[in-house]
Amino acid sequence: MSPQAILLPLFVDVVLTFVLMSRLGVLCTAQAANTHPNQFELSVLFYVLTILAMFTRHAGFLFVILAWVFVIVRVLQAYGHWNADVLRLRGTSVSIAMVVLMIMWAIYIIEMLTGVML
Repeated sequence: MSPQAILLPLFVDVVLTFVLMSRLGVLCTAQAANTHPNQFELSVLFYVLTILAMFTRHAGFLFVILAWVFVIVRVLQAYGHWNADVLRLRGTSVSIAMVVLMIMWAIYIIEMLTGVML
């Protein structure tokens, strides 16, 4: 995969984080205060994994698809916080994002330990 294809989901997540940070500065509510940490915690692991996978050339088609799923779910989580305040949407999106990221890390670890691209 090209570096652009690998990094584009990461860039979208970075933009989302900055948008949330800017909104946090404008609105100082408990809801806003909880949004940024929730968006940031899993994203750090996503950033590290993306950079590692690209550097070690283990970011194939499956990696990019899962990265997009992760980012789309993160956008849904942000929407659940800011626009709809739907607890069910937020909780589900956090769980899905965590599972997708765990799968991405598991695939990466298996590929690194076995030398086989999945």
